[in-house]
Amino acid sequence: MIIIAAVFLLGFIFAYYLHVKRKHEFWQDQGVPHPKPVLLFGNIIKMITLQCTLSEFLNSLYRNYQDSPFVGFYNFLTPAIVLRDPEVIEYCLVKNFDSFSATLIRPADPIVKLNPFFCEERMWKALRKLLAPNFSSLKIKLMLDRMERVGKNMTSYLEGNNCSIRADELAFMFTGNNVMVCAYGVDNESFLSNSSMMNGIRDSMSMGTMPITHTLGLFFPNLCKMLNISYMGKQVPESFKNLIARVVEDRKVDKKEFVDFLKESKMKNDLTFLGHAMAFFLDGYETSANLLTYALLELARNPSVQIQAQNELDDINSAKKSIYSYEALKDMSYLESVVFEAVQTNA
Repeated sequence: MIIIAAVFLLGFIFAYYLHVKRKHEFWQDQGVPHPKPVLLFGNIIKMITLQCTLSEFLNSLYRNYQDSPFVGFYNFLTPAIVLRDPEVIEYCLVKNFDSFSATLIRPADPIVKLNPFFCEERMWKALRKLLAPNFSSLKIKLMLDRMERVGKNMTSYLEGNNCSIRADELAFMFTGNNVMVCAYGVDNESFLSNSSMMNGIRDSMSMGTMPITHTLGLFFPNLCKMLNISYMGKQVPESFKNLIARVVEDRKVDKKEFVDFLKESKMKNDLTFLGHAMAFFLDGYETSANLLTYALLELARNPSVQIQAQNELDDINSAKKSIYSYEALKDMSYLESVVFEAVQTNA
């Protein structure tokens, strides 16, 4: 009896091994370059064992396959792909998005999962239809006056500070204040007034402070849901709820702004309302600050580029009487190239 059981067990193990091996031959059959997978775990074992973060893993794929427009990898047994070529990215994410809507990250967190970046096609379409009117060109134009105030507050802060300033801290203060003003309607009386609150929320969601939580959230969303573990850290939703609840409660007059949209959403569904607020935070704060930091770094490294960018701003300011108008922003072709170059150089 024991021998029969052992034979069945060995047969099952061998059959499963063949199944896994066949699964890990998908990209090879398609002729797509990919790193060699590890049995069962595919290519994500370093992330599971906390040897690297998701961004570090994707960055290594991007850099190690410079001659390929895309590179495959395996999320356990599931084939996944990283797009490298801009034309391929446009083809997949714009022209044929219906066929490429699946994402690697599926957080169980009920707030974070409402971010369009994490949504599958069906929910993504619904959210896009709901959110798009809040980011029309007209709504963005209305935000420019607030961004101008933040910019002038930053200028005053720099002029009154005689000490050295970290570029990354400056960038986070700038984007943090812009998110507070543009998204949540909280005016800042000084350049630093709201940055500590935003930084506190950011730090509690940092990959460096809770890698285990992030790893579980990425690869075991169902387990996280059972154990009530949040992808972003359990304390984050509470601190964020308090901030947004206070902002919405203080809003008395409908000005057709994003915070009014949040208030209307809260009346319908608390979860959706917090999801929209969190999406603006995730998309507009740390991402923009990191980009701004790299742009400042490249400008410091290349004084001639810095001078040419400044000359463009001076010419536009002279012609348009402002550098913050929608029309002025469209004319900043050289500065736009500087930003794109910073992205490419530090990718």
